[in-house]
Amino acid sequence: MITLRKFLSLPREARLRKAVRLLRGWAASPENPEGLRNILTALSGLPPEAEKLLSSVVAGLSSPCGEQLAWNMNALMHVIMKHLGIPAADWDLRPPADASGEEAAAGNREGKTLPCRVYVDGIRSPFNLGSVFRSAECFGAREILIEPGSASPLHPRARRSAMGCIERVKWRFAEAGEPENSSGLFALELGGTPLEEFAFPEEGICVIGSEELGVRPRLLEAAGRSRGVVSIPLGGTKAALNVSVAFGILMYRWRAALLQ
Repeated sequence: MITLRKFLSLPREARLRKAVRLLRGWAASPENPEGLRNILTALSGLPPEAEKLLSSVVAGLSSPCGEQLAWNMNALMHVIMKHLGIPAADWDLRPPADASGEEAAAGNREGKTLPCRVYVDGIRSPFNLGSVFRSAECFGAREILIEPGSASPLHPRARRSAMGCIERVKWRFAEAGEPENSSGLFALELGGTPLEEFAFPEEGICVIGSEELGVRPRLLEAAGRSRGVVSIPLGGTKAALNVSVAFGILMYRWRAALLQ
């Protein structure tokens, strides 16, 4: 942890940003409460709504008491971020698991997978791709195949939104012509069989398409020759869901069908 002397030598905005990082880090690894208390006590120039929270956090650090302290620290962190004009995003809100936790999860990963694979056809947004990885890991997909023109899972923004799942899910860039000749191929696209009526394959590949153009025609044709096209019925006026949201809904239903 930064020393109090070093902390006080920072410009005001840098001190506030450092305080945010320290508060976030505490959630992942609570240690040295006295050092953190001294640094927070030295904070100045906070908005009025932060002062009461700051007092509660400083008092809580004198005798750490679990959940309430964590909630107060979280609230203080977000008030400071708002004051600094830092928008909050999902991948910034949860501390990453430590290395041992990641390794343990990876070691248990094989036993949790289902015979479900996904083919990413032209997804351009690294954030969307990372979210696809996160849903794939949560619902037990075995592998992600990526069309070479798509965003890369190695992009920093993909890694952020994936929350560590890129290292947990098997993936590769697809070969030319994949997956047209694969068995159990189907596509998630508008105008297909409603989700609740679709007969999911016991083992197969689901194609999800570009944010702009959807699934390309040759893959739709290949899916039509195999297991068909599945669609999520919508009740609103918007024509389509975000691709990563739609994929999460589909994976939930596919997993449920296999576990039945």
